[in-house]
Amino acid sequence: MSETPDNFHNFAIKSSLFKGRSDWYFCFLKAERIAHVLVVLTKHAPEDVADDFYTLREQAAVLPGVIANMVADTATMQEALALVFSLISQTRLLTTRNGITQDTSSILISEYQQLAQKLDAGARLSPFVSASDFSIPLSSAETLAPMASALAEVRHLEPVIKDKKQEKGQGIFKGQQTRQAIILAFIREKLSVSIKDICQLPDTEIRGCSEKTIQRELADLIRQGLIRKIGERRWSQYTPA
Repeated sequence: MSETPDNFHNFAIKSSLFKGRSDWYFCFLKAERIAHVLVVLTKHAPEDVADDFYTLREQAAVLPGVIANMVADTATMQEALALVFSLISQTRLLTTRNGITQDTSSILISEYQQLAQKLDAGARLSPFVSASDFSIPLSSAETLAPMASALAEVRHLEPVIKDKKQEKGQGIFKGQQTRQAIILAFIREKLSVSIKDICQLPDTEIRGCSEKTIQRELADLIRQGLIRKIGERRWSQYTPA
């Protein structure tokens, strides 16, 4: 994720939405940054908690909009805080289910706790701010070390450790890459396929996958601009972009 240009920060903190609400603009950016990180972490989620991780990611993606609506007085502070507390709770539950490591969980929960505190303190704002105040990495490289193998894909963060499974070629992400490559090749060959068509492929990476897993891979390929979806629900077909 590239940094927002300083000139846009200057516009944002002087805009009719965030003028006099610089701390809440910070919260908006922080929520967006955490959501980007969770998108990356979802790619590494174990199969048995993938659905829960997907739910956490989607709710995290909603939070920046809730904060913006709160500033615009179309959502309440309580609604924004309730969503933050819900995200903290879901993160703890995923940790209990071994969906994410304790170190990763601690970092995410700490970031959300800081966000909640800053939101709650938002009525007591300092007018003495500049664009440079809004360059907000999720945390320091040293603190993020336990998450680095996943966070390396977020452009503003540098990798500082390697995942041992990935070094051996057995990482979850590699398997997902292979699965997406197989699906993409199949779609490009057949030109129009359904999820059921994909589930029937004999490849090891596909065989045994649930339709929800295949649906997530297709959604990721759509986001990358590689394929298109035509139709809805059971009539959906996927074609090359």
